[in-house]
Amino acid sequence: LHQGLCCGDPDTVHTLVRFTGSRFFSLSLPGYTMFLYDYLAAANSVISSQEFKGLPRTEAVSIVGSLLPYPSVVSSLPLLMPAADQLSLVSSQDLQDQVIGVLLKAGKKEPNGLARCIALSSLGTFVYRELVHQTYHPKLKDAIIVLLAALKFNNKAVAQVASDMLLLISEQVDRVLNYHQDLPKRIVEVLSRSLAALLPKPETANQISKEDRRLLLSLLSCL
Repeated sequence: LHQGLCCGDPDTVHTLVRFTGSRFFSLSLPGYTMFLYDYLAAANSVISSQEFKGLPRTEAVSIVGSLLPYPSVVSSLPLLMPAADQLSLVSSQDLQDQVIGVLLKAGKKEPNGLARCIALSSLGTFVYRELVHQTYHPKLKDAIIVLLAALKFNNKAVAQVASDMLLLISEQVDRVLNYHQDLPKRIVEVLSRSLAALLPKPETANQISKEDRRLLLSLLSCL
């Protein structure tokens, strides 16, 4: 498994990402946490690929999202270094930063709509957790900005997930203010612009789609 995930052969890596991933971690096999860096590297290679057709992009983003809870659990455990030609152990100290980095990339640039929704949902969960525990990760603001940018995405499902995550974060608005005083103002401005863009003209008020209605209601709830 270690050699397959890190071998660099696209067919092998894509097959392992498509058919193992999150299920492998759910089995909690002895020593399974040693493969966290391997799976992160394999998923990142898929997410970073310029190809679209036939790639397990949704599965790759799901794997990265499922890695979010592990940094706090394996903070002192050694992990396998993602190199196929050696069995070396490295510190898990940078695991969280790397996971967040890949999720931010997927949230910004992922072309697959479902995969992007998963990335945004994972980022929203990350932001909410950081606010609840008041740990304030250095990439917290970046994650919120990615969620705001997704509101302008052409895919309404992506915008809906971003709006739902912002609605969840709004429960912790006091802590957002403590973290960054100007951020709530920016959130309100982006939400207002998104609402204005969605509002139908008087002559087409009866033609608004169900997707747009749901998104409008979600944005209003955020405000």
